[in-house]
Amino acid sequence: MNELFRYWEEQTGASLQDVLILRFPKNTLEGKFEIAQILSAPTKKILLVYAPNDEGGSRLTKIADEAGLTYEVFSKAHHKLVAVNTGTFNKENIEQWLEAGALQQVAATGYWSQPGLFSWDEIDKATKLLLENLPDLKGCGADFGCGYGALSIPLSQAQSITHIYAVDKDARAIEAYKKNAKGKVEALCLDIQKDALPFSELDFVVMNPPFHRASQQADIALGLSFFERAAGVLRAGGELWAVANQQLPYEAAAKKYFATLEIILEKSGYKVLKAIK
Repeated sequence: MNELFRYWEEQTGASLQDVLILRFPKNTLEGKFEIAQILSAPTKKILLVYAPNDEGGSRLTKIADEAGLTYEVFSKAHHKLVAVNTGTFNKENIEQWLEAGALQQVAATGYWSQPGLFSWDEIDKATKLLLENLPDLKGCGADFGCGYGALSIPLSQAQSITHIYAVDKDARAIEAYKKNAKGKVEALCLDIQKDALPFSELDFVVMNPPFHRASQQADIALGLSFFERAAGVLRAGGELWAVANQQLPYEAAAKKYFATLEIILEKSGYKVLKAIK
């Protein structure tokens, strides 16, 4: 990345101190929304939009053309960078981008959501599998990485559930969750890896933990931290129910946090895990 920006500075004689930088996300609607927000702001600077070639870099010039932007293109280190003059753009298209990328109620699911959130416009298969195989949970629990609420909002409707803490570090997810919530849930914008959690002695935790990819290998460190934090807030005998991609080796790494940890079901590339504190 530093190589890409140094190349831009060398070619233009400009400085990174005088620009805005946007790493274009994988979701195109989200990326267009972010560009539209920048273009709609009163401060006008050069905008550098970049992405790896294999993660959408090739689409950046097409997107810039759609917006009616004046721009220059720079390629280096398997990345593409588009340097944009933010003073001129197609106002009608930008307004459409703002609308398409905003918080909205999705017709297919009925949930409020926003492009860029995980599985924003449909219930993902892993969450569906976990919901279909949960037992009748009781008492007070938490949903780690709650997103807009596809897992814990239907769960909260059970009479046996007294309260659910829904936790996500993405403020957009928490805003959507609050619009979707129907009682017995409390949405908290916190980083599960880093922040203190204002609850303990829970009866259960449910989660579809995220994971990162390092090159072609899945990195389970992020998801594993969810297992560790769940163990920290469960009471003795409390239950963790999680769903994950079948190939992710959580069981071996996470069993040290629990009295028992087992695979309940494997189906369609996913597995449902149950752990007892």
